[in-house]
Amino acid sequence: MDEIESALVVKKKVGELDVIANDTLHISGDQISSLEISSLTIKFSFIKDIENTESRYRGKAEGKVLTLELINFANSLGEGAIEPVKLGHLLSRKLYVSFYVYTIDLEKGLRILSYSLYLGGKKDE
Repeated sequence: MDEIESALVVKKKVGELDVIANDTLHISGDQISSLEISSLTIKFSFIKDIENTESRYRGKAEGKVLTLELINFANSLGEGAIEPVKLGHLLSRKLYVSFYVYTIDLEKGLRILSYSLYLGGKKDE
């Protein structure tokens, strides 16, 4: 890191939460997209449920892998969780995510996924 980069430190907050990452992923097909933070992996998986067509999400944890299943996400105007959702803990702090998905072409699985990851207070608070 050079002198200018070390002098320009940007810190982002939303309320009391520290933003540790935010970005946009362009997804094609039914690919599982993932993020790796320290030893934790967060996966976004798109699932189609023809029996219950309601749009929803759910989380699954297996060891150090957290999977967010985004079920029936098909809205071109977008849908997701703007309010931060608690995922667990990272570095002894509460870990949250918010995300929003725009479905460009459902048949081709073309989507834009925007996400933010946050750290909250210590996990014991």
